[in-house]
Formats: sequence, C-alpha cells, structure tokens
Amino acid sequence: MHSRDINRLQIKPRQLAMLQTLLAQHVSQAQVWAYGSRVSGNAHEGSDLDIVLRNPSNLKAEVPNRLDVQERDYVEIQAGAVDG
Repeated sequence: MHSRDINRLQIKPRQLAMLQTLLAQHVSQAQVWAYGSRVSGNAHEGSDLDIVLRNPSNLKAEVPNRLDVQERDYVEIQAGAVDG
C-alpha cells in the first residue's frame, strides 16, 4: 500500500532531514520509497532503512537486486523530478 504520509517512517527528524538533503543532492530525479520495518511499525533502534530508488527517465537501466515494492507497504520519501 503506497503512502505519502512520511510521518509513518520511523526515523528521527534529524535523520530524515539528512536523508532528504543527500537524496536531493545526489539523486534528485529519482523517486525514493522506504519499506520494511521502519514503515510497518516493527522497527527497533538497530533497524536499517530499506529504500528503493526509481529513475523514471531511465527505466531500462539494469538494476541488480530489484524488488517489486508494489507487493509491499511503503512510504514515498521523494517524488522525483517530473519531465515536462
């Protein structure tokens, strides 16, 4: 289930701000989704942050370890650049 409610993401506000800054600087055109325990509510202090980066302008690029996030609950962190 897709959500734009970033408040569901179980990370500290400082960590989220740092993540958003890094994503905007390095992969501003990518859509970024978080999934896993930090979205589902099962995170603990040592949990990692699972993210998917999707570049709509280059969907044919080979990506190792692809994950079909449509089968998972996830939160959109960054919408990505819109062409047009």
